[in-house]
Order: sequence, then structure tokens, then C-alpha cells
Amino acid sequence: MAGDKTERPGHTDAGIEFYAYSKLDNWLIGALWGVLVVALGLAPFYDYGIFYAQGHAWTDLIVSAVYLLGLIGLGGVGLLRRRKYVHIPYSSSGDKPVLSGNAVEENLSMENLSKDNILKKNVSPGEAHKGAMPPRKITWVDWAYGVYVLLYIAGMLYAAKLSYAVTGATDAVALLGIYGFMRWGGWQVWRLRFLLASLAASSVVTVILAAANGWHQFVFPSAIGGPPQFDLASVFQYHNALGAFAGSVSVGLLVWTSLTRARGVFVVLLKGLLLGAASLDFAGLLLTGSRGALMFWVITVMTLFVFLRAPEGDNRDRSRFLLNLYILGVAGGIADVLLHKAIHTQVANLGWGGIVIGLTLPVLGVWGTHWIKRRRDWMTSKVSFPLLIFIGVLAGLAGAVVKHHSLLVKLHSYHLHQLSVIQRFIFWADGFSIAARNPITGSGGWAWGAMWKKVESYPYYSTQVHSFVMDTLMNVGIVGLLALLVVVWTMGKSALWPTGLRRFISEESHPNAGVRGEREKPDFTHGSLDAAHAEHADGERENSVRWEELVALRALAAIGLTLFLHAAMDWDMAFLSLLMVFTVGLAAGVNAWVVGAATLRIEKAEVVVRSGRGWHAAANWAIGLSGLAALGAVTMSGMSVQGARVAQRAAGLPPAQRVSALQTAHAWAPWSSTYLVQEGQAVVQAANGSPASLQQGLQLLDEARHLDPYSAQIQGDAALLAYRLGQFPQAYQRAVAAYHDAPYFPTNLSTAINAAAANGLESAAANWPVARQSFAQALQLYAAYQRREAVVKSLPSYLPPLGPYQLDSFSYDSLAASALAMGNEAQAMGFAQIAIQSQDPHTHQVAKVLLLLLDNRLMTQSGAVETYVNKHPGIKTSFALIQHLPGMR
Repeated sequence: MAGDKTERPGHTDAGIEFYAYSKLDNWLIGALWGVLVVALGLAPFYDYGIFYAQGHAWTDLIVSAVYLLGLIGLGGVGLLRRRKYVHIPYSSSGDKPVLSGNAVEENLSMENLSKDNILKKNVSPGEAHKGAMPPRKITWVDWAYGVYVLLYIAGMLYAAKLSYAVTGATDAVALLGIYGFMRWGGWQVWRLRFLLASLAASSVVTVILAAANGWHQFVFPSAIGGPPQFDLASVFQYHNALGAFAGSVSVGLLVWTSLTRARGVFVVLLKGLLLGAASLDFAGLLLTGSRGALMFWVITVMTLFVFLRAPEGDNRDRSRFLLNLYILGVAGGIADVLLHKAIHTQVANLGWGGIVIGLTLPVLGVWGTHWIKRRRDWMTSKVSFPLLIFIGVLAGLAGAVVKHHSLLVKLHSYHLHQLSVIQRFIFWADGFSIAARNPITGSGGWAWGAMWKKVESYPYYSTQVHSFVMDTLMNVGIVGLLALLVVVWTMGKSALWPTGLRRFISEESHPNAGVRGEREKPDFTHGSLDAAHAEHADGERENSVRWEELVALRALAAIGLTLFLHAAMDWDMAFLSLLMVFTVGLAAGVNAWVVGAATLRIEKAEVVVRSGRGWHAAANWAIGLSGLAALGAVTMSGMSVQGARVAQRAAGLPPAQRVSALQTAHAWAPWSSTYLVQEGQAVVQAANGSPASLQQGLQLLDEARHLDPYSAQIQGDAALLAYRLGQFPQAYQRAVAAYHDAPYFPTNLSTAINAAAANGLESAAANWPVARQSFAQALQLYAAYQRREAVVKSLPSYLPPLGPYQLDSFSYDSLAASALAMGNEAQAMGFAQIAIQSQDPHTHQVAKVLLLLLDNRLMTQSGAVETYVNKHPGIKTSFALIQHLPGMR
């Protein structure tokens, strides 16, 4: 393995060894790469957001299985067959190979193991052979990403909700598969172009689905906002997610079409098509109405433009970038206008015309610029860049004048007091409370979903924290967040200012110029002039290949960076398909960093080709651990899929049969609390609510509670079952626990107050101290309610609560009875007067009895009370309990 300066068995000279990849390895990676790229392009249409839970499980299953096959093929089988290594020992003169940057390893194919090919003065990853695969070198950035994934797996041990943590862990392993394939298979130019084309096609289809749904032509599950804006959401069901996806892909395609220098009819056609896809994606971004996605699109494009500079030191790449940006803007702008008109008028032909223009106009523009370039490359002119800047400024000013009203409205919409803005800061502040549960390593996947009701600072409803950074902090803690940011930094650096840019292209110097630090002249002493020219041409060709690889990697890194920036303030990464695209960007950024930093200069070295088995320690650990993780993810994802299938079939069965089916579903997915809750409901229904069935349902809810310890819903349901069983102390305890897990959802608070009052009334005759404590607890809970009610009433107008924060009406009957028992008749009368206004007959009747008793406190057997109770026999049980109070008998 390259990079080891240690002696190996059979070699006494210390040196550097490189693994030579076989054709079988290349074929296997290529085949699996194709499967993965197709799956990546189809993911948005299968995993449409968080609204189809099985999408996660199926995607994890497919991707992890493909990754496992790759590991078996390249790792496990590799241990059984002989592998070839290139060993380059230090020369006898004492000179050592000169290493610069990160490259202490190179990929050398089986076809290029000759001494002459290896002893080129400079070797960079893949240079020895166009089809060679990159090395197995594990960088410290890879280990950082491994720590990030490992913490998701470890989160199952201390999860806030086990089923969420399992999903987070299987997602993380699937993403490790994406990352691994991208790192060790995403180098060859054709593979990277295939990946870009797949993302382009996927994004274009999502935009077309969104627009066509706008004029009600397609029936594929797709969301669209109401008039007058008609914000489109497509398969993501959330307009910001579509905006982030379409916008980020358009940025990456813009980068690739601007920086690629490959020639030929195929490449020019591909450039035109991808720039057309970028323009239609831009139109889709505008159609979504997502201000955040548009803002980060503009920020990323401007930043890329600033940092974009040709390796020759001129502005030719910036000029190409500006020209393509103008083409994209014009084509996308026209498409946006026509698509908007089609949606508002319901004229499909207008929309399809906009789609055709958005796709074809850039193709014509690219062909036109290519035709001009063949006669004169005006991009190299000193006036081209200032002229393009002037055109852009002029067009921007004209657009601002024409659209100044719309721009002012858009800018005015960005203010702190807007609900969607201010709420994000509240969510993030509450997120820190969840992170405090385990700040070092987090609480497992989707921790916010498990605990947000417990920490919310006012009544809102948000199953997402609206920040990928905050999500990461809650899920995997400070350690996981820092590990991820290491990889994100590498991605950002590769997208904006990739290392070693100058060494990959040189149109006028020896291929080693810029690498060696000075221009080298051909050495004619060892060959003819023709040989020197041949070597020069070969070197230029190899540099060109490396440049095209870097361009594609940089484009993918730009996609990932744009997604990350928007996800820092929204919940894009809750969509597994978007998280997969982001992971592609991460791995592409690391690849670009390795390509840029890796240079190995070999002088005075002899080459020995030898055979051997296995890998070195770092690669062994990486293959072994990731293989185990992939196997575990395949197993658990498969079990989740099967459990969901069984549970889905159970929904249509009679209660008795449903119980058995749900038991099978839980056996397949024992980490799921949902199946236990559903089983408990089926048990109660099957026995028509008999005491035995209620008790069994209560036990099942207790089991579910262990898997989901912060679920107010589970505890609240358990409290109701205990209440129906007459187990009032248990009902009170469970309801209070549910209240603390969701304090701004007052249903559980009402249950706790009713349970405390009922327990007090039942205990009053036999054990007054216990009864008195229960009545006091009910009144204390009401005091807590008043404090939270004050918070809700003090909310500003721009921050409305989810709904009215109020107790159910029967709670006031319980409070009136509790206050009466504690001797506070004035408070009891106040509670009873609130309860008597209820439309619920039982609540109204109990309140009437309490008011009659309070009007004639010493005459509880008065004719009026008896007459009223006899007239309303449904309240006799409640009246009997009230009579247990001291002074009422």
C-alpha cells in the first residue's frame, strides 16, 4: 500500500508500494457505480420526503446492499487472490523519492507497471492510466467522516427514540456507501459526467412535475401552494426543498459547463444539455418562491465567481462562467415567465413552451459560442472579461428598474418579525436544550422529532428544527458536528479554491511545469526530437484528463456546498435523497482535495513488481468495519421493510387478527414502538374494552414507553387506560409524566388534573391525608397551567401560538371539587361557573350540582340537589364521590 515507508516481507529496502488495480476491480466498481448513480437519480421519486417512511428503509436497503457487494468484491474476495504491487525502493545512492503534498500513494493500473511508465518525473492520481482507479489511501478527512457515521450507529445505545435512532444509523451507513463509492470510484471522467447527467435529469423531471401539477396535468404525488403565488413543491411536498435541490444542481452544472475544456461534438452537446438543465432548474427555483434557496443560490454563484480564476492566471474561466450565467439567466427567466403564466391561466401549451425554451436555448447558445471559438477564442482577449462585467451590470440595473417594486416587496419580506424567520431562532434555541441531554455524542438520529414537545418554549408545532447544523449537534453531539464540519470545510475549499489548480493544465509548457516549480526543457540526449514531442503531448493529454476530473469534482462539491448552506437554516436534509446528494458533494470535495494535493516525484528509483494478498492495517480496518456496518444496515433495513409490510396488511384485518399480525410486525422490527401502540389499541378493541384487555393494553404501552421514553402520546394513552381501570394514582402519575414531556399540549394536563381529583374523591372517606395530597396536586397543576397560559398570552402578534392553550372543560369540575375539598369555596365556585358553560352535558350537570352544593353548603341533602341528581341519573356516580368529602355526608 502506498505511503508506507516500512519494510515488508521479502523486501529489505524501505520504500513505497502501490497496489495495482486489476481489470476485474475496475469492472466491478464501474457496474456498481452505474447502479448507484441510477438509484441516486431516482431517489427523489421514491423517497419523497419524510411523508413516506418506507422510502428511507428501501433506499437504505438498496444502497447498503450495493455498498456491501462492492466491499465483498474488492475486499473479501481480494484476500483470496494474488494482487500485484509496485515496490519502489530508495536508490543505492541514498536519494529518496521526493514527496510533496498528500500523495504518498498512486494508482497504477495493471497495464502500466513498466519501469518507463512509472518513472515519469511526476505522477498524480490516475496519471499512469486513464482508466486506473484511485488508491486505497484513507485520509484523516475520511476518518473524520467515519467518526460522524459511527456516532449515528452508537446513538442506538442511548437513543431519545430507538426507532428514530435505527433509521438514523441505517441512513448514515447508506450515506457511507455513497461516500465510499464516490471516494474510490468517482474519479474517471465518464463516471463523473454520468453522475452529473443523472442529477440534471432528476432535477429537471422534478421541476417539470411541479410545473405540470400547477396546471393539473400530472397526477404524480406533488404539492403546490395556493394562489396568488402558487409556490411549487413537486415530489418533495415542501417548496423550499425543491428550491434547494433545483438551485444546487443548477450551480454545479453551471460550474462544470464553464470550466470544462474538453472538445468534441459529444462534449459540446453535453455542455448544452446540462446548461439547459441548469436554466430550467433556475426557473424551478424561482417558481418555488423559496427566498432562502434563492438567496443562497445568489451567494454561492457570486462567491464562485470571485474565487474562479484560470490556472493560467487570466480571467478566461470567469468569462466563460459569466457568459454561461447570462445564458442560464435569460433562458431560465423566459421559462419562469411562461410557466407562471401557464399555471395562472391553466394553459398547458404555454408551460410546455417554457420548458422547451429553457432546455433548448442554452444548447443553441453553447453551439454558437463553440462555433465562434473555433475561429477565434475571444475569451482569451483582455477586453472580453470587462465587457462581460459591463453587460452584466447594465442588465442588472435595467432589471432592477423594471422589477423594482417586486424586488422591494421581496426584500421587505426578510425581517426578524416574520413568523418563518423568528420561529427558526426559537427552534434553534430550544434545540440546545435537546443537545444538553448528551452534548458530547448526541441522542441518536432524529433527536428533535423525539423530544421537541418537551423543550418547546411556546405552543408551536414543528417536527423539524429547520437547521442541519442543529440537527447534527442534537443527533451526534459536538464530536459528530466537528467531524462533519471537517469534511464540509474540505468540500467548500475544493469548490472555491481547489489545491494544486495550476498543475493540471499547461498549454505552453512541459507537462511538469508548475509541478516542479520551473519550466523544464526536453532532454534530447536520450531520444530524438520526435520522442520529446511525443512525451510532451502525452503529458499535456494526461494533464487535460486530470483537469476534467477536477472540474467534475469541483462541480459536485459546489452542489453539496449550496445544499449545505441552505440546509443550515432549513430541513432539506430530512429528505434522504437530498442528504445523498450532499454526501456526493462531500466525497467529491475530498477527492478534489486529494487530486490537488497529490504529487509524487520519483527520481533514481528501481521498480519491482511483486504479488501479495490483503491490504495494510488502515485499509483492513476501513473495509472490515464498513463491511460490518453495511451488513447490519442491510439486515435492519430489510427487517424494517418487512415489518412495515406486515403492519400495512394488518390495518385491514379484524381486531383479533390484527393483534397477531402486529405481533409479527413487531418481531420483525423490535425497535418500533408504533407496532406496540397499535397492538394495544387492537387488544382493547378485540375485547370491547374489558378490564383484562385494558390491563394488557396498558402493559403494551409500558413496553412502547421503554422504546420511546419521551413520547407524551404513549404516556397520555396509558393514563387514559389507567383512568378507565379506576387506577387513579397510576393515571395521575402517567398523565403528569406526559404533561412534562409535552407541557404546551394541555390534553395530558387535563387528564392529570382529573386523575388527581378522582383519586382524592375515592380516598377521602378512607384516607383523608392521601386525598388531601391529591387535591393539592390538582390545584398545583392548575397553577402550572396558569404560568404557561401567561406565556401564551404575552406572545407578540407576529408570533401566534399553534392554537388556544386551554384545559378541557371537565377539568374545571375536578378543580372545583378539589378547591371545595380544601375549603376554598370562592375558588370552587369560580371553577364551577366556568365548567357550567360547557356544551358537554356531563360536565355541565356536574358543575350544576357543585354550584347547588356551594349555594347550600350545610344542606347537602336539600330537595333541590336530590331532585336535580334524580333528574340526571348520569351524574349519580360523580355525586356519590363528592359525598365522600368531609362535611358532605
